[in-house]
Amino acid sequence: MPLSYIRGYSQALSEGLIQDENEKRTYLTIIHEESVRLSQLIEDLFSLAQSDVGEMCVQPELISVDELVLSVLSHLQPKALEKGIQIRSQLHAAGEFQLDTMRMKQVILYLLDNAIRYVDEYGAITIETSTRQNYL
Repeated sequence: MPLSYIRGYSQALSEGLIQDENEKRTYLTIIHEESVRLSQLIEDLFSLAQSDVGEMCVQPELISVDELVLSVLSHLQPKALEKGIQIRSQLHAAGEFQLDTMRMKQVILYLLDNAIRYVDEYGAITIETSTRQNYL
């Protein structure tokens, strides 16, 4: 996934398909963030190898799940728009939670990317967050 975003957005920029300066900055930000994510995925491969021998390291930190979801949505919005897909969000996970940010972002990205890939053209996707009795 990261390489397809990097390749697609960089190609659109290099071919001059994007004229709006704000949109160019958005795409450049996505390219940068996806390259960081690709680096993290490579590191995760090494972590998986470590987990095989019982040495996996989780890096929990306080994060807002709603902000994390919004960050992922900003990456996926151009892809959804290409297919005419509307993404609706109902984000109600108030507060911050101890999570491994990068791994949680990967999970959300993977789920939404698959939803975009498999929903019918001009369809809709809804993502909802909430908290219930100390659970996310």
